Amino acid sequence: MKKLTVILLVLCLLAVSGLSVGADLEPRGSFEEVSRDGTRIFRYYAREEGREPFAAVYNNNEQQSLVYRIEGFFLDSGWRVYFSDDMSHLVKGSFGISFYVNGSRVGHAERYDFIDNYNGRLPCEFGSLIWAVNWRKTGLNSDTLQFTIDTDEGRTIVFDMTSGEILPNTTQNTPTSTTDWWLYITIAIVIIAFIAGEVIYFTVIKNRLKEKEEQKQ
Repeated sequence: MKKLTVILLVLCLLAVSGLSVGADLEPRGSFEEVSRDGTRIFRYYAREEGREPFAAVYNNNEQQSLVYRIEGFFLDSGWRVYFSDDMSHLVKGSFGISFYVNGSRVGHAERYDFIDNYNGRLPCEFGSLIWAVNWRKTGLNSDTLQFTIDTDEGRTIVFDMTSGEILPNTTQNTPTSTTDWWLYITIAIVIIAFIAGEVIYFTVIKNRLKEKEEQKQ
């Protein structure tokens, strides 16, 4: 019975991790990525003792000369970075969305700029909370420098990557993803099963103790 309880708990945590960003996120380690056109390299340098995190883009040649550097560029496991083909334009997204051009931040959108229920939360195990409404990247056009997202509220929103502004007449309603609703249902089922497993477990223990008492008599 204990094994069943552990399995159910793990399933719940896995479902939640796939649903949204959690409250406790681990700092992301250093990594690098080559641009889609092959001309540049992005490197993220995680925080180390005596050094704050930063990011830099280099030319992808023998000299690997510096193109630009972004100080204080912190990433944890919930942040994602998206690039134009030549990495001149960069988007960093998680709770909000930040836009960079050649290393300078030119715009930022908070959740309340593109999500109506921006502060809504859902409960999970042991009272922790997760975002009720999330967004996902659905497009990045390096020619028009447009960054497109869909939200769980059924909206498609297009940003101008040169400024971070929402482009006029580009916000539209889209069919709400049924995937997220299935995740909500899965979490609810797992939590109910977890509670049921605990009840059954303690009932079995209680019955065994009762049997032992009867045998002693």
